[in-house]
Amino acid sequence: MDEQQTFTHPDLHPNPSAVSQSFPEPKDTQPSSETTVPDMSTTKEPALSTAVPSQPTLGTNGSAGSTGLSEKMELPPVVPQTEPSLSSQIQKDLQPAEPPVSFEQDPTQYVQARFWNLVMWHNPPKTAIYLIGSLLGLIITQHYSLLQIFAAFATLTIGINWVFVNAHVQGQKLFASNTAEINNATANPHRNRLQNPSQPLSRTRVTRLSNTLVDAAEVIANEGAKIVLIDDNKRSLKYLCGFYVLWTVAKYLPSRWIVGLSLGLVFTLPKLYYRNQDLVDARVNQATVLLNEKAQMARDLAQKHANDAYQQISTRVSGAANTPKKTQ
Repeated sequence: MDEQQTFTHPDLHPNPSAVSQSFPEPKDTQPSSETTVPDMSTTKEPALSTAVPSQPTLGTNGSAGSTGLSEKMELPPVVPQTEPSLSSQIQKDLQPAEPPVSFEQDPTQYVQARFWNLVMWHNPPKTAIYLIGSLLGLIITQHYSLLQIFAAFATLTIGINWVFVNAHVQGQKLFASNTAEINNATANPHRNRLQNPSQPLSRTRVTRLSNTLVDAAEVIANEGAKIVLIDDNKRSLKYLCGFYVLWTVAKYLPSRWIVGLSLGLVFTLPKLYYRNQDLVDARVNQATVLLNEKAQMARDLAQKHANDAYQQISTRVSGAANTPKKTQ
């Protein structure tokens, strides 16, 4: 029996029964009661030069087939979006920021930018040196006076240099071969510094240092005047609460302990807060809502008691007014 060529659309696969009805068997073949279903797996589809958009396979009832829909239509992959742990403003604050102006142009902004970079650990080695140096200074001054510290520093500096210079000179004399070489080679290792002395207290440096100190004192005085004269209510209220807490704590703790704790808080709290701002803000909001609820309950209770007391007083006053006076 000759095999009948089956024509199929590249995208639509009709029902096999419909194919058999549209294309009958050849005349030389004997009719059979059963309809021959062509093998769709062995049938090759003609290749087209142009791309045709794919369509889902239709079943006998006109509904889209499940296999055709899954094979032809591909959904775009869902890319999980990872939200940043910090907002853009926090990330901007965590980045090291250079002072927008120089100290001579605006001392306040310059000092604030430098201080912010220091407490936010933008330069960890520099911040660690400042923090450790400050704490060591507090610990040393707690046990020794400034005079003792200066005398000890001078003693160690002079003693170490005396030992170093004499060891250097004697070593040169020991390894020298003749007297001329001894006279020419043996010299103070600090000879260059002694012959070309530097000027650590030059007029330019002293002038710049004095100007810096005066500008810093002026900035502090101006900011203090704004706080005392209530330039901003919230800002003055914050300083008021802070100084009151300091006044109360100073009754129970020494000054050095307070300064040490303040240094630790200043160098740790801003960094921790900006790293965990979402969590801290959520906890603060929860505490604020709880406090507001408790305050509202207290106000309602106080209002209730006030109303009850007012009613009782009104009842007694009206009763006393309606009571007839006794005649003697």
